[in-house]
Amino acid sequence: PAPAPSSLTCPAPARGASAATIKSVSELNALIMAYNSTLAGTDDPQGTTLSRLALLPEGALLGSDSVISQDVRVTKTFSFTETVKLDLIGEVFNLFNVANLSNINTQILAPEGSSARNLPFRPTTRTSSVFGTGGPRAFQFAAKFRF
Repeated sequence: PAPAPSSLTCPAPARGASAATIKSVSELNALIMAYNSTLAGTDDPQGTTLSRLALLPEGALLGSDSVISQDVRVTKTFSFTETVKLDLIGEVFNLFNVANLSNINTQILAPEGSSARNLPFRPTTRTSSVFGTGGPRAFQFAAKFRF
């Protein structure tokens, strides 16, 4: 087996950096096309033939692993005496009901021989459905008596 050419380098983040230099689907597709034209079909150092990679669809999400949730709390305090108070509390978690999808499908190609339709780089689940942690909109009401 012939060694794989080493003319293609992937941009990598600097040590300690949090993101790569690829910022758009078109930049990543250009890198994939360069890989397909120079390395795909050659053998790696272990003798495994490198497969061609599929291009990403426009609109595919890159990065973005954060949870977006706007939480609001409203408290009204009623004072009966100087030390006796009643707090009525109302809270809304994920006020705008953002979906917060996660578990990005990183399988670029469906397994060989499979008829499954693969949607690479698409989220497959919600981040969490735990109350108050990025799940669907939720309300909470409470009363606190202080004395």
